[in-house]
Amino acid sequence: MRNKKWKLELLNMLKSCIQEKVQDLKEPLEQFLEEKNTDFHDQCLILFLVGEYTRISGDHFFYKEKKQKIAELQDHIEEAAYQPCGRISGEGDGFFAENFGMAYGALYNSNLFGKREKTAEAIHQMKNYAYDHYTCAGRLADEKHGDLATPQLLWVCVPFGLFTPEDLVIVAAVQSMKETTDPADLGMLGWYYAEKADYRKARKYLGLLKETEKKEEISEAIEGIIEEKLKIAGMLTEEPLIHVPTGNFNRYEHQNYERDPWFPKAGEKVALNIATWPVKYPEEIFVYWKTDRGRVGSGQGTYQPEYENYRFQLGSFEGGEQVTYYFQAGTCTSEKYQFTVQKKERIRLFGEKREKENGFELELRSGENKVYLLKKTVVNGVSLFQILPDPSERTLEETEWKPLEDLKETGLSGIREIYFWKEKEQIMSTGICTEAEKEEGFYGFGERYNHINQRGNLVDVYVYNQYKDQGIRTYMPMPYFLSSEGYGIYLPTNHYTEFDLCSTEEGCWKMEAETEGICWYRFNGTPKEMIGQFTSLTGRPAMLPGWAFGPWMSSNNWDSEAEVRRQVELTKKYDIPATVLVIEAWSDEATYYIFNDAVYEENSGKDGFSYSDFQFPEWGKWPDPKGMVEYLHENGLKCILWQIPIIKYINSLHHLQKDRDEAYALEQGYCARKKDGTPYRMPEGWFTDSLLMDYTSPEAASWWMDKRKYLVDEVQIDGFKTDGGEFVFGDQVQFADGRTGKEMRNEYPNLYIREHYQYIHEKRDGIVFSRAGFTGASQMPAHWAGDEKSTFSAFKRNLCAGLNAGISGVPFWGWDLAGFSGEIPSAELFARSAAMAAFCPIMQYHAESKAEFNQDRTPWNIAERRNAPWVLDIYRYYAKLRMALLPYIMEEAEKSVKTGIPLMRALWLEYPEDKQAGEIYDEYLFGDDLLVAPVVEEGSTEREVYIPEGFWKHLFTGQEFEGVQTVNMKAEINEIIVLQKKEAQWEITRDENGEFQMMRR
Repeated sequence: MRNKKWKLELLNMLKSCIQEKVQDLKEPLEQFLEEKNTDFHDQCLILFLVGEYTRISGDHFFYKEKKQKIAELQDHIEEAAYQPCGRISGEGDGFFAENFGMAYGALYNSNLFGKREKTAEAIHQMKNYAYDHYTCAGRLADEKHGDLATPQLLWVCVPFGLFTPEDLVIVAAVQSMKETTDPADLGMLGWYYAEKADYRKARKYLGLLKETEKKEEISEAIEGIIEEKLKIAGMLTEEPLIHVPTGNFNRYEHQNYERDPWFPKAGEKVALNIATWPVKYPEEIFVYWKTDRGRVGSGQGTYQPEYENYRFQLGSFEGGEQVTYYFQAGTCTSEKYQFTVQKKERIRLFGEKREKENGFELELRSGENKVYLLKKTVVNGVSLFQILPDPSERTLEETEWKPLEDLKETGLSGIREIYFWKEKEQIMSTGICTEAEKEEGFYGFGERYNHINQRGNLVDVYVYNQYKDQGIRTYMPMPYFLSSEGYGIYLPTNHYTEFDLCSTEEGCWKMEAETEGICWYRFNGTPKEMIGQFTSLTGRPAMLPGWAFGPWMSSNNWDSEAEVRRQVELTKKYDIPATVLVIEAWSDEATYYIFNDAVYEENSGKDGFSYSDFQFPEWGKWPDPKGMVEYLHENGLKCILWQIPIIKYINSLHHLQKDRDEAYALEQGYCARKKDGTPYRMPEGWFTDSLLMDYTSPEAASWWMDKRKYLVDEVQIDGFKTDGGEFVFGDQVQFADGRTGKEMRNEYPNLYIREHYQYIHEKRDGIVFSRAGFTGASQMPAHWAGDEKSTFSAFKRNLCAGLNAGISGVPFWGWDLAGFSGEIPSAELFARSAAMAAFCPIMQYHAESKAEFNQDRTPWNIAERRNAPWVLDIYRYYAKLRMALLPYIMEEAEKSVKTGIPLMRALWLEYPEDKQAGEIYDEYLFGDDLLVAPVVEEGSTEREVYIPEGFWKHLFTGQEFEGVQTVNMKAEINEIIVLQKKEAQWEITRDENGEFQMMRR
């Protein structure tokens, strides 16, 4: 390795920047800038550090003084990035990804304050070049046009930031890497995982690096950087034992140092997990515990190599016991932790029923002789029940008590158990157990992907970002269901709720909410009547403008105006209609309101910008945003831009306007906070360490939307793709209006989306397109099903999701037809999905990020990549059919708005008495008149179709059918089975040119 001593010094200077201790860096930086014998890697580190020093110190005079020398180095690096060069480890010359990434980070960071156009143009070209030349099979590769990925390529990410730790090409590259013992590789892996906030793996590689006997000083310097990163995160302290009882407060994905369960209940077995430093501790670790009832115990931890932690089994405890415990390893003793075991209090008796206006009330008496009130109120034909602590001073003797099993005398039949889980005297959750009929089905619960009938499942209400393979988890849950027995339940709470649907006990279902008492509405009637009752309470759906029902175009790869225009010209060339174009990769990926490559003078962060404040260079990605949107409008396309409700934490490369926005938002208190008043930063997952906007503050919401004003008023976009929102981890997160994470975990997406919807709807009659949501989400249309693979299995799961969303009052829903993630779909899957999507409330294709080959889900790309030109004909056919269907769709959508009944509906909604219809998820009604039965099995050209009661006609062949029966029907790859009610008023024909027409009979 050349200039090893200098590289070591430069890396130690980088560590000082991480510590924000830059007072001693000016002089060595000046010396390095004048040094004649620096090599490529030295120069990249020097330029990177110039930007870091200037940003942290605020010493702009230093930058101005050295501006000429900085420019000379930039010019050199711009050229050298494309020339062969050795690796920083000393390996011979070649075209290596890490060198290219180093050049990018050096140029970007050093140009933050210089704003040199030549350098900005060079930076602009580099990321696409990297995708074109340094990716293979969807992942980054070490060498140009190579296929091997080793940890040394991670220099492109840390600290140089060409790619972020979450970029899919980086994630895929890391997954492909082989196990290694090379200290240089261990260091890069540790650094990467520390930056990614995967602290468990960061600690693992740091430990392996420390255990390595022979290592270069450079690896030792990187070791120090990893340690500093972990210390800042609180994951490496003088205390070697790490135990956080509730972890990051993620109910699905647990850290390896949590208590299990977080809040134990009587009789539950308690286990404790701790992580240590080093990962495998050199001494045995013990836990010691005692209770306030005199019980004591201890135990030795078992090391679990698969989790890199120690686990301790405490056993179970009685309700009300207070347990104190601590850990000891040699002379090291942890702090003391404590929990109180929740005790179960059951209602045993009930008192006299007292009639009230529009209802009744009665007392409930628990086994501990506590009195509660059960109230029933009938409002607009819907029964509201409440169970609450009784605030009165009644004595037990004042009431004649009866056993709970006689409660059916009051009209409340089927309730087996009413109970409270209490911590001391505080009610933590309230539950009810109700008898279930033998074949009773349970439908709804928000958007669920696993099935439409949830009997046999445990279903909870917890907004969650599950990337692909969602199963029963969901972005859009609701504490609501309809029963096949003719009733429905809705809990008007945003707190965590669980439903046990005959899973634990076959003969009953339970609902339990983390609330003090419980409140629920009970609906009665047909499923359609009950959906009407539910949406009457929670808000009827808002109508979409007509253009939203046409075919949509979208891809995360369209990251320039030239590419957007190219895609529009292609859809015109192939005579494929479209009415909406979504642009995801439009912004600077930092502020999310400024176009990428825009040139401007940063402001203080207080105010928004006007369009005239920006210059859009010809070489930039978006040379004329306003003109581009005008072009889209001229071509019959509405424009929707992507959004996210965060102030982003940027791992390596800073962004000055983002930093100023962040400083202003924190100063004004515009972001969510922790209990101690410090800013809440998201602890894991997508956008780790970012700040979360607090839309409960009117001032914060106004400030946020004012940043986007020019996009709406001047650029004249038509909507926002409001992604994310599943970002509240922890009951203690604080919001401006007094709400906490307990309420806001589920409520936050609606708040965020509502602000954007109201803004764009009032100004432009625009819409939002959202992934997450909660009860009442349909008032801010529309929604899509989130992230899915391109497989037939995912196709089926999305059908379930759409039907469940509809049952839950969300009628304007769509999905990324044929999936959006990974390798493009087969031609068969694309054709089948396009046919189905033509009969879906929202018809859109979308693709994930760039890779070695074009990942677009456009029909022309599928046709080319799959060597299947016929795909274009099929998609064109269904896109034109979709346009012809618009009068029918609009009419049916208006019915949804008036009634809440979904546009895309499960057969069970229409035919609740038909037992066979209750389990069908791969057929559905589209509006009142059309029954859609897509082929969802790979390789099939026929399927069985269940035809419900009535007389039906095949929409395309004219063949007539009478229900109730199951018929095997043919459907070639270019066909879909759609049956129309014989009495339907609409008729589809084709004119002499083959164009579809729809008219009333």
